[in-house]
Amino acid sequence: MRATEIDFSKTELTEINDFAFSECLELKKIGFPDKLNKFGEHSFEDCINIDNITIPNSIMFLNKYLFNRCLKLKSIQFPK
Repeated sequence: MRATEIDFSKTELTEINDFAFSECLELKKIGFPDKLNKFGEHSFEDCINIDNITIPNSIMFLNKYLFNRCLKLKSIQFPK
């Protein structure tokens, strides 16, 4: 079974490592916790089915190639 949805919103996660979800081809949706402050390089590279991402207010750093080749990605919502 492959994950299509991951929800970290109720966790204490503060960082997503380099290549953490790279090539998760079935992943469509991911929820982030309020304490997340960093995305690593290539974290979601080749996640071809993600179409919308909401960046949490706590994020302080977006690394290069974060959403590289996310072909269906139409919307990235940033904090105000």
